[in-house]
Amino acid sequence: MTTDKKYCIREDMKKVILFFVITFVSLTSINALPCDSIIPMNNREYTPKLINLINEAKDSINVLIFTARIYKKYSNSINDKIYDALLKAMDRGVKVTMILDVSSWNMSNTRKNIEFAKWIEEKSNNKINILYDPGMITSHNKIILIDNYISIVGSMNWSYYALELNREASVAVFSKSVYSDFERYFSEIRKRSLKEPELL
Repeated sequence: MTTDKKYCIREDMKKVILFFVITFVSLTSINALPCDSIIPMNNREYTPKLINLINEAKDSINVLIFTARIYKKYSNSINDKIYDALLKAMDRGVKVTMILDVSSWNMSNTRKNIEFAKWIEEKSNNKINILYDPGMITSHNKIILIDNYISIVGSMNWSYYALELNREASVAVFSKSVYSDFERYFSEIRKRSLKEPELL
């Protein structure tokens, strides 16, 4: 092997080693939070897994969601299964707070969220705490927080199309640290949210 080839190989090895060192330093500097487990909740897996988690809730369920729908013509829709689980949780003494999106630019979604809110308030005998984000802000989040431990985040709205037809992806993260971060975020939004929808 010629000296030139040896030199080239050494230079290539230096680059490879440098790449791995930079990658290692980058990965170890990320502030990752510890987590006990993660459950994927994709497509049609979402509803049964969510209902199981709601059924096991003991203290609190906080929901921040862009869209929640009721379908009065279809009293046994997939959405109703989630809402029935929430109502049973409240009957067990679980505190449920929901923040719904109200957007001045999307009055159709706003009206349907208000319709849902009135319906579930009546069904729960006003046990549920419903809040609305300010009208100038769009809350496109889909976050469910359970018992200071479980954070469910993803793309899933509570509508027929999302729950039954669309391709959607969500995860349930079992971690006090992750929950704590999302709870801080939820609390910041709750402070600015309103008991009555702000229609601009």
